[in-house]
Amino acid sequence: MNFVNLFTILIIIIILIFTYLSIQKIKQIYIIKKSVKKSIIDIDNSTDFIIINGAVRQHTNILHSPIYNKECIFYKYKIYSKTHPYLNKIGLKWKQIEKGFDSCDFIIEDKSGTAYINKDDSNFLLNNKIEETFKNTNIPEIIFKNSNFDINLNNIAKEVKLHEKMLKSGENVYVVGKFNVNKNNKTTIMNKNKVYIFNEEPKKQLKKLYIQFLLLTNTLLIIIVILLLII
Repeated sequence: MNFVNLFTILIIIIILIFTYLSIQKIKQIYIIKKSVKKSIIDIDNSTDFIIINGAVRQHTNILHSPIYNKECIFYKYKIYSKTHPYLNKIGLKWKQIEKGFDSCDFIIEDKSGTAYINKDDSNFLLNNKIEETFKNTNIPEIIFKNSNFDINLNNIAKEVKLHEKMLKSGENVYVVGKFNVNKNNKTTIMNKNKVYIFNEEPKKQLKKLYIQFLLLTNTLLIIIVILLLII
């Protein structure tokens, strides 16, 4: 198999990935646009998509974010190290060397009641993040003391960039999905359908998703053009 064939296969794989990501964005846009905002007490066992808005409350478990050791119900982190000076010159300044995420079940509460959110059916679309860059010798001690990474930060040369998102108890969120209601104790629970959790107003979240979709589709078109030129 020659280089052109290998490159063509690589391009096709990239096209499939971008197509999948674009479809996911369209799905998220469709569900949010179709959803009706309701108070938790007004939720019934309908098949409609519903938006509920309230404060996050701890259910049973609580997590600690690996970088900053904050109590939370969801975290996602990435660690980058500075690349070789040559790669830096062509715009590839940072190389991702580790990432991870975790979440636990939680409660969302508004003035009318509470709803139980199952972590296994949750898709967190959060825009809050902490991102800091440190010289290797200046990384805060708390990060070494409270973290358990697969890599040793002491072995990273020059600079490191730490990126962490989290959702903490007390924060205001929107949850979009379909709900079931337990008639026995009037506790609202989530059914098996995936739900989307975000911390911006629905209109702002939709605008953000549209921009992401346009970026994906434009990139996809460029890749397809490159493939056609090769063929």
